[in-house]
Amino acid sequence: MLIKHLTKVVFTLISIVAVLLTSQTIPAKDSIYQQAINHPDRPKSDFEQDASRKPLSILPFSRIKPGAKVLEIGAGGGYTTELVARIVGEKGHVYAETLSLNRLSNNRLTNVTALRRHKLYQLPDVLEENAVRQGQLDNVIIFFALHDVMMNSRIDQDDFLNNLFNLLKPGGHFVVLDNAGEANSGLQDTKRLHRIGENYVKEKVISAGFKFEAKSDALRNPNDKLSESWRSIRGKQDRFAFRFVKPLK
Repeated sequence: MLIKHLTKVVFTLISIVAVLLTSQTIPAKDSIYQQAINHPDRPKSDFEQDASRKPLSILPFSRIKPGAKVLEIGAGGGYTTELVARIVGEKGHVYAETLSLNRLSNNRLTNVTALRRHKLYQLPDVLEENAVRQGQLDNVIIFFALHDVMMNSRIDQDDFLNNLFNLLKPGGHFVVLDNAGEANSGLQDTKRLHRIGENYVKEKVISAGFKFEAKSDALRNPNDKLSESWRSIRGKQDRFAFRFVKPLK
């Protein structure tokens, strides 16, 4: 009788854990993330990128929620900006660095501010111009642009990361996606291949005061030999995803 009872308890615990794990990685079909991905106003070219960018995994991993204030470094063409804008909604806001203004044409995405062009060390001042001060951001994301920051000798890496740390609220999240080089390669392949060693990224971000919280394997490709520029195998390169958090104390 006791064995039967223990078996039932163990089975129940396993079931609960399975549900929790599933809920963290596979959002419900009607989730805010799925709604953002399916939004009819998204450009056709964005939908075509979904297969390689895997937003249904990456967006919930990033812990971005409705009403959030989000800073996006390296927004570029705005693929991610558009999705995040749909998630945060009218009560939230996205501050996008280096965003192509085409994304905002015809009064699109009114909850997105394309930050004026500036040097990255000026970021706190530029955000303050938009009424964002230290400790007011919920999320900071850098998708496939941190390697460019790290290889730029004109940017002080420590100051840059410290600024992001200070801009986030306690408990706020910093998410990095980038093209993987050999794990311990640091910056040696950054200029040539636009890849970066993930262990270097983790160590640098932690040294700024962040706590490493989680990783996602959604964009990993174990068949990538890590010896080619990402441009030659666009969408098939091995990519890592790290989530860091600013400690509450």
